[in-house]
Amino acid sequence: MLPQVVEEVSESRWKVTFSAIPEGPFYRPVRLGEQKRLTINIEHPFYEKVYDPATEPVRAALEVLLFVLAERELEVKNDAETFYRAERQRWSERLRHALDTLVPGEALEDVRDAVAAAARIDSDPVMTV
Repeated sequence: MLPQVVEEVSESRWKVTFSAIPEGPFYRPVRLGEQKRLTINIEHPFYEKVYDPATEPVRAALEVLLFVLAERELEVKNDAETFYRAERQRWSERLRHALDTLVPGEALEDVRDAVAAAARIDSDPVMTV
């Protein structure tokens, strides 16, 4: 088992994993040797309403954003480490509340499509004869 883990870690410096973390943060950074892992919580509304329905380019952009946050969190020590861990939990709670309150029962993709359709209707020139 250990040789398999060493090989997996040495193949890539970054890896995205998914895990159910009930009531946990929307992402969690972990360092395995030289590899930095970003675990996205599939139990958080971020996954269901933002990440999962997103297109591949948007997912990639979200991963870059989260890797930037994760990398900084993994670099710090002592009080700063405690700060980031606590703040990540607070950000996650606020994001959970915002997504559940602002977009109850809907994927953001549905909202985006409705807004885009309304914008097209409003911006279409009126045809005259």
